[in-house]
Amino acid sequence: MNSTKPMLFASLGLVGSLATTVNLAQAADLVLNGTGSSAGRQYAANLVPADLALCDNTAVPTVFQSHEVPPNRTEWQCGTTPNKRTYRYSATASVDGFIKQPNGASAQAAFLDINSSDCPSATPAVVNGRAVNQSICFHLSAGTTVAAPSVNMIVHYGASDVKASSLNITANGLTITPPATGHLNTNPVVSVPFMIAVGSGVRGGSGGALNNLTQAELRQIFSGDVQAEGGDWTTLGHNTNTSDKTIVVCQRTAGSGTLATLSQTIMQSPGWFTNINPTQDLVGPGTLNIFNPSSSNMKDCIQNNPNSIGYLDDDTTLTGGAHQVAVDGFLPSNPGLTAGIDRTRDVRCGKYIYWADWNIVTRKSTIDGAPINAAPGTQALLNLYQSRAVVTNPLPNFWADQTNTFVLKNSDAGPHHWFTPNGAGADAGTKCSNDGSIQ
Repeated sequence: MNSTKPMLFASLGLVGSLATTVNLAQAADLVLNGTGSSAGRQYAANLVPADLALCDNTAVPTVFQSHEVPPNRTEWQCGTTPNKRTYRYSATASVDGFIKQPNGASAQAAFLDINSSDCPSATPAVVNGRAVNQSICFHLSAGTTVAAPSVNMIVHYGASDVKASSLNITANGLTITPPATGHLNTNPVVSVPFMIAVGSGVRGGSGGALNNLTQAELRQIFSGDVQAEGGDWTTLGHNTNTSDKTIVVCQRTAGSGTLATLSQTIMQSPGWFTNINPTQDLVGPGTLNIFNPSSSNMKDCIQNNPNSIGYLDDDTTLTGGAHQVAVDGFLPSNPGLTAGIDRTRDVRCGKYIYWADWNIVTRKSTIDGAPINAAPGTQALLNLYQSRAVVTNPLPNFWADQTNTFVLKNSDAGPHHWFTPNGAGADAGTKCSNDGSIQ
């Protein structure tokens, strides 16, 4: 595991900080566009303004954001011409981190259209402790926020919650197969756990809020086995505070890294996922599958359906009584523990299994050349962005820094391998024994 970061820097082609600095110093205005998993939103929102290597103090930066919290589309503008840096990110699904970089061709994704009238003039604000000019972009229809303005632009790098081999899913009538990766590097950056969450109306057998589900129960629910036999929440010994006991299953569509990780970890037994109903109709007398194209939609699905269950990024804030539940008694992030790496104890110690590496996906060939033909210096900026992402964990209360993690897995399904980390922070916080028990 300790070789992960040296291997990453080697794959980035970082001969040395001097070479990167020279290339960037010689470059004019540069743009870096990324797309893929929702986890990448956090780097787009927090890494750029906080890191002076990426966004220096020569001018107050400007950030354009879509209206979601956190925003799915972001554009940062740092510095001024002739050394202006523009960083864009578009959060869609993990599969886009691969397929938006086709072999021997360029591709585009939908980024914020900051020139639209739906992006108001930027006003002073504070983001991640830094003074910025901020514009929240949204479109109103009949008084309701429906979308942020977008425009298609070239993709320079991708991001994925999973390895490409895990993107082998059928859901809501769409089947995807693992995308081609022979021309790409998949570079692990941080361990990202996901959470299981239920709606406000779901209760345990005693009548209190439901706080734990077993892997066996989750497999039966997400496969539809309970519902196909006419079962509902009470079949599993749980309940709801409504007269209707139906299990409303909030699902992600094929291409989601959150769904792919669920398949590779929670639903690891072969064949379980073949029973997911490919439509939004009833699987059986006791459930309804609602498929969601983004993590923001998944959040709404869980919050708006009291009898729901779903899965989403662990750092998501739920409201209205919707809440996360433990899996076999373990949490991705335990708010009862000391802030920082202690909170991710169950992930770092191999007890919580619903996690995967978040990866930056890049072309093996330089993007300054064909087929993208980006401006000279763009590859150097991408190298710098990746190197800063590796040493910066934007969500230390939720994501597990790999230098403080006691398990690794080469594939998303595992198995876990145990080791003793030798990183600078290895002795900080709660430790684990070799068998995974917590010291």
